[in-house]
Amino acid sequence: MSPYLNNRNSKLEKGFSLLELVMSISLATIFIGTAAYFYSDAINTAKGSSLKQTLIETRKAIDLFYKATGRYPNTFDELTSGANGAVYLRNKPYDPISQTYDWVIVMESGETKLSTLPHTGVYDIRSTSPLYYYY
Repeated sequence: MSPYLNNRNSKLEKGFSLLELVMSISLATIFIGTAAYFYSDAINTAKGSSLKQTLIETRKAIDLFYKATGRYPNTFDELTSGANGAVYLRNKPYDPISQTYDWVIVMESGETKLSTLPHTGVYDIRSTSPLYYYY
């Protein structure tokens, strides 16, 4: 007699037991949860990399402006408008972490202000996000 036959009515067993169903759903949930965790971590890493590249390019533009004019730009508009005969940035940089165009402006004196407030002398910029402030 085959072990796959039911002793009561000699027919093949069909379907899943409740235990098999619960175990397969549990495993699927664990796998999906793990994948979601690593996906969100990859997204945050990509945003951090994008922020670093934006800061590098913006700082290069500020340095080029300083070399060309002998002073630091008063606003981002001076870097994008071409008022001094050259365009250093195509548009105002976007912060992928805070998802805004607002930045913390570091002035020549070392003072910091938000880019939405009046300021003079854009020496450096930083992200408004506390986790990425020192990039």
